[in-house]
Amino acid sequence: MIKIKCTFKKNGEINYWFRYYAGLIDLKHTTFRGFKTEDEAMEAIIFLNKHKRNGTLTKDVLKSVSNRGINSQSFEHFANLWLQEYRNTVESSTFRKTKGLVKNHLLPYFGNKAIKSIDVDTCQIFFNQLLSEFPSLDETKSYAKNIFEFAVGRNALSKNPMKFVLKPKYKKEIVQGEEDCFKGNFYTINELHKFLKCARDIKVANSEMKFTFFYLLSFTGMRKGEAYALQWSDINFEENKIYITKALSYSSEEKLYVKKPKNRKSRYIIIDDETAEILKEWHQEQKAILVKRGQKQFNRTQLVFMNKFNKHINPSRSNDWIKKIQSTFGLKLITTHGLRHSHCSHCFESGMKIRDVMNRLGHINVHTTMNVYDWVTTESKEEAVKKFAEYKNKHLAA
Repeated sequence: MIKIKCTFKKNGEINYWFRYYAGLIDLKHTTFRGFKTEDEAMEAIIFLNKHKRNGTLTKDVLKSVSNRGINSQSFEHFANLWLQEYRNTVESSTFRKTKGLVKNHLLPYFGNKAIKSIDVDTCQIFFNQLLSEFPSLDETKSYAKNIFEFAVGRNALSKNPMKFVLKPKYKKEIVQGEEDCFKGNFYTINELHKFLKCARDIKVANSEMKFTFFYLLSFTGMRKGEAYALQWSDINFEENKIYITKALSYSSEEKLYVKKPKNRKSRYIIIDDETAEILKEWHQEQKAILVKRGQKQFNRTQLVFMNKFNKHINPSRSNDWIKKIQSTFGLKLITTHGLRHSHCSHCFESGMKIRDVMNRLGHINVHTTMNVYDWVTTESKEEAVKKFAEYKNKHLAA
């Protein structure tokens, strides 16, 4: 067992240190000094042991730990501390996503480096490489910037190197057969009708439930997490209202849990008669399915969409469902969330006021809705210009 020892400096300060067996070919043992507390020294030992178990213990790792007590801690050390603070400020699902970005993109590049040794050029090279491979991950820069700022606040750095990093511009290369990847993530009303017809016709398990799920998202604009948390008691068929008071999400421990809707804003959505009838049809079929399975039907808390155990469905499953329908019938590729975009688009096309769309979608402010509105109208303008060009060319050729 590694023993942590201490010595007293002339000014009365305590210096903690330990000797460590690295087991490298050219470095068997090394000593680490400069820790202000015993906990700091123990944290360094845990860090080293983790790398030794994973087979990633190198001289660079040892160097990042050396003199941790005098502002030369590794980037990983501060990243972990920052994540601990960050998790208390956001939803569990947001923390889970952020932790994944830090783990998969920041730590492999910066992790073992002493944070004091990381300069602007190092950060710029990293960011250039990241965006050349993953153009959609520019948000990773803000997380790196926050981690460096966290280190500045703890006097480990004098300035934040990520503040001076410039975002490079890359042109999107559209290769043949991938045009849909760069189109808007929504269906036109005709495309939506075709998709829903295919969703009803496809021969898969629980096809009626999946059709109802996609139909509901398409004509209410609710988020998929809100639909997964929906109970029959949330639906008032007499007034054709659906009350959105909760949503299903992942916790940071990868477990499902029910939370308040996004922005903690409850609302109700008025549905049309056809949507109400489709829900009623599924309700009756669900009862028959539960009886056949020998499962209990919960009067007030029965889920509208359930798995084979009559519990919440994993939110990622709808991605598999929609891809199955699209690939089977050769449909345009959009995501499950794209059905929410589709509903937003159709609301605007029908002449609905922006404020009404905002309330229907559960946006906390009108700016979010306006951004979607601008995006949708831009798509419509581009399509209109394309049709005009086709019309002009047709008549000029004649």
